[in-house]
Amino acid sequence: MNNQQPNWQPVSMLSVFSELLDSTLESAIDQLEYLYPVIEKPHVLDSHTVSRIITLYTEQAEDHWFFETRLIRWKDESLSESEEQEIGRLMEQLSKTKSTCDKILKLVRSIEHNTIDKIMAMNDIELVEAVLSGKIKPPR
Repeated sequence: MNNQQPNWQPVSMLSVFSELLDSTLESAIDQLEYLYPVIEKPHVLDSHTVSRIITLYTEQAEDHWFFETRLIRWKDESLSESEEQEIGRLMEQLSKTKSTCDKILKLVRSIEHNTIDKIMAMNDIELVEAVLSGKIKPPR
């Protein structure tokens, strides 16, 4: 987390936050859908890609507090009915985004030791042991 004090935006920026949170959730859902098939074949990913996914979604998880705090601060202001409804919707979106990011991180961390780079770095004996022990599933 950055130690710098955020520049808290006024409620007039609500539409910008709406677009940002909606697109963040949509991207996270797309990423999760892309990753589900990889559970059975983690060797299709390289270590750099996995590392980048972990970095990106860890940063998003660390920024969750900012969006939550901003929405809570807006809720304490005098708002129109539509602003109140939108803030409520965004709180739900934020919760879904956090949950999706957590799923992505859990999934990627479960396969990060079986990327193509990790497999190629094994010697023959290590590879055979990993396959026979079930640690690595052979490709189908």
